[in-house]
Amino acid sequence: MASQPHIFTRWGRFFPIQLLALHFKRSLILLLFWVLLFGFVTHSIAETYGIPLLFLAPEYLGQVGPLSFFLTGFFGGLFFMAFHVSTYIYYSHKFTFLATLEKPLYRFSINNSILPFAFALVYLIYSFQFQTHQEGIPAIQAFLNIVMWSLGAVVSISLVFTYFFSTNRNLFEGLEKRLEKPLDLLVKKSSESDLSGDSRKTRYYLRNFVSFRMVRPTEHYPPKILNGILDKHHRNAGFFIVVMFVLILGFGLLREYDWANIPAAGSIFLLFTLYLMFTAILHSWLRSWYAFGVAVILIGLQFVSQFSVFEKVNHAFGLDYQNPPIRYNFPAIQALTTDSILTFDRNLELKALQKWRSRTGSEKPKLVIINTSGGGLRSAVFTYAVMERLDSLTAGKLLSHTRLISGASGGMMGAAYYRAVRHQYANVLLPEKPLKQQLSNDLLNPIVFTLATSDLFFNPLRWNIGDQAYNKDRGYAFEQALNKNTFELLNVPLAHYTRPELEATIPKMVFSPIIVNDGRRLLISSSPSSYLALTGPNNSVSEFHDGIEFQRLFKDLRSDSLLFTSAIRMSASFPYITPLINLPSEPAMELIDAGARDNNGFELSLRYVYQFNEWIEEHTSGVLFVRLLSDGLKDTRINDERNRSILENVVNPVGGVIKSFDNMQDFNQSQLLQLASEWCNVPLEVIELNLFQEREEVSLSWHLTQSEKNQIEKSLNASENLNRFDYIVDQIK
Repeated sequence: MASQPHIFTRWGRFFPIQLLALHFKRSLILLLFWVLLFGFVTHSIAETYGIPLLFLAPEYLGQVGPLSFFLTGFFGGLFFMAFHVSTYIYYSHKFTFLATLEKPLYRFSINNSILPFAFALVYLIYSFQFQTHQEGIPAIQAFLNIVMWSLGAVVSISLVFTYFFSTNRNLFEGLEKRLEKPLDLLVKKSSESDLSGDSRKTRYYLRNFVSFRMVRPTEHYPPKILNGILDKHHRNAGFFIVVMFVLILGFGLLREYDWANIPAAGSIFLLFTLYLMFTAILHSWLRSWYAFGVAVILIGLQFVSQFSVFEKVNHAFGLDYQNPPIRYNFPAIQALTTDSILTFDRNLELKALQKWRSRTGSEKPKLVIINTSGGGLRSAVFTYAVMERLDSLTAGKLLSHTRLISGASGGMMGAAYYRAVRHQYANVLLPEKPLKQQLSNDLLNPIVFTLATSDLFFNPLRWNIGDQAYNKDRGYAFEQALNKNTFELLNVPLAHYTRPELEATIPKMVFSPIIVNDGRRLLISSSPSSYLALTGPNNSVSEFHDGIEFQRLFKDLRSDSLLFTSAIRMSASFPYITPLINLPSEPAMELIDAGARDNNGFELSLRYVYQFNEWIEEHTSGVLFVRLLSDGLKDTRINDERNRSILENVVNPVGGVIKSFDNMQDFNQSQLLQLASEWCNVPLEVIELNLFQEREEVSLSWHLTQSEKNQIEKSLNASENLNRFDYIVDQIK
């Protein structure tokens, strides 16, 4: 009996090690998928967007539990199999000894499992820690969840081997025979010349996960037989690709059904599976020209994407996209701020201010302006919680003393929701926890699911408002989830709040997303706001127009029918997650998050004070800016920029500016406040309430973990915030 080989002294001739080395040498595209996945689960990539949370605590039907983990593991197993099949198509002909083995793809997959096993191990460790520390899930339940993830992976891998790559049983045999010719075209078979002698360098291979064998020589086999054996799975691989494409398309088409909304991490696995298999198709056709072919395809895609037929329009729901677009140029802008328009709008707001003053019940009330910062879902929940707390402490007087709300992103979402609640249920005692808890529910999963299953592919789904048809893209998914989390209270047109704002029964809200084309603000409000569009004394100079009033510019395209949720989304275009909205103008406007210019709306609110300065001086006791900050800590430390790496030196000129962006906004606002104190004869006070006290503990995304929700609640009782609550109450009682 042959003695056991000393495998640990011959690593270089051990098949699993050779495959791993080959990946690093020649399979950088395959490795890219693993880099992304490892980065996601270790919080190294896309943490700002909350992507790691989708993997570490996946949700299905709104629940984190065994079923959500099983489904995520199931689709993870499909990705593992795609990796094995792709690698088999890439490299099986370099290792001809595989043709001498029973079930060559199965044996190959076992030896190609270093990366999948390493990922699974890292994932299970990080997921267990995340569940127990961040989500507050008991250890026994967390352990059950990761067991279910493992079971899901095993089940899908077993199914793929059984129904796609088994020589004994094929559930789809009849269908596969009817698709024989197309499948042969999809994955090209190898020629005898593709066989190489690399297998002579291989001495040992894993027969299964617990035993190994020595490689048998293949020189005595005819090349045609070896080639035929190694190629026998190519048609199966083609069928596997077709089924994966149908799965993605099917989930995309059925996403209106809750059961079809698989965990977002599962949809990412499914997307990566399809992309991985496409790389295998390209490699089977292009061989040594593979890298060049990929470059040509990318250049081709870049070229054809310039044509309008391939353009994906992300709609603002409620607007008219059927009629001719609005002309967007300086004469059109200038026509929005004529003297008569400015006078009309100012007079309307002065009447509203008079009604606001009478509703406060005070001769000279304090004028409260709420500025709320961006910051994803954490900002929405923090803003709602603070407004709720202040309204409770002031016996409902907060909103009656507040005339204007401005800001960005999630903060405006939370403020809009609280305003809608108080407007809908005025003078009604409402339960606090259910409303706030519902707002804190996940928004990220449906967005990423739609991105993976539809937006990156063909998306035929449409929906209608009257005679207008809109794409069911991830913007639609965002608004649908937002409506669900806010009990449909924000599912109203912009005009719904026009009368209440002018009657001063609710504060005026102004959304101010930034127009990518020229950097101007797009001022979106239910009531007229042309007076906020100018920086100078008249409208004759282009530079004086830093804002465009949305309602007037798009009046002929039903601007008053814009859904309020779309107004929120226009102000909260989280990069890459929620799409940039395209407006029906010529040239077409594209909008980005309001925080790109003014992350808490202070500049805009100060302009409001300037416009009505005389009335404010005569009829109020001063202006109180309540600034709700959840966009990060104000770190005043001076960073040491020496000893940078080469890469850091390359990116620092741009990256340094981006890192200082929030500070630059703060410096500018401090200067504006100082200048304002010279032209305003009543006190101007800024009171800041901060989500973060010592360190930034809540992620910036559209998803919150249970520990992050607890941290937001805890911040309300921080000593500094409690002191400021008392001060605000004292000012408006």
